[in-house]
Amino acid sequence: MEHSWPFKTPDFGNTWLENAAEVTAPESISWLPATPLGYGLGLLLTLLLLRYLLAQWRTWKLNSYRRSALQDLKQLRVDFNNGDRDCIRQLPSLLRQCALEVLPRQQVVALHDKDWQRFLLDTCPTAASPAPDYLDELLQLAYVSPQYRQSLSEQQANGYFDWCEHWFVHHQPLANGGRP
Repeated sequence: MEHSWPFKTPDFGNTWLENAAEVTAPESISWLPATPLGYGLGLLLTLLLLRYLLAQWRTWKLNSYRRSALQDLKQLRVDFNNGDRDCIRQLPSLLRQCALEVLPRQQVVALHDKDWQRFLLDTCPTAASPAPDYLDELLQLAYVSPQYRQSLSEQQANGYFDWCEHWFVHHQPLANGGRP
């Protein structure tokens, strides 16, 4: 005996759907442009992106001396906080070394005393906040006695470190075309 399915009768189901045709999905839309103008705009955007990336890369390369100076300054700060008070005498030479990276040697070597201070303040106007005596003390740290360096307070030393860090980060090109 054949078993018949009870729902396969002519009366079962929706009779309205008997003649319905299945709807097929359209082809997916292509992401590629359909016109030459679209290709041109894509090419232009790609070139602009490459130009921007190249400019960022050049800026990053040009600022490698800043990163190096900041890394050396960070190490000096760690050494000072670990008890090596004598390391602070390297701050003036670190400032000059950073300036030598971007300016002709003859121009930097010729700067002394007030001219050197003026150069530092001119290339970083936002660093003009310390009093001239404070900057004078900072630039003389290489020549003061070891007893004086040992007597420096944490606050004074951190002020020197902070000023140097500010100058390394924020110094700008000179108005006369020089490049600090």
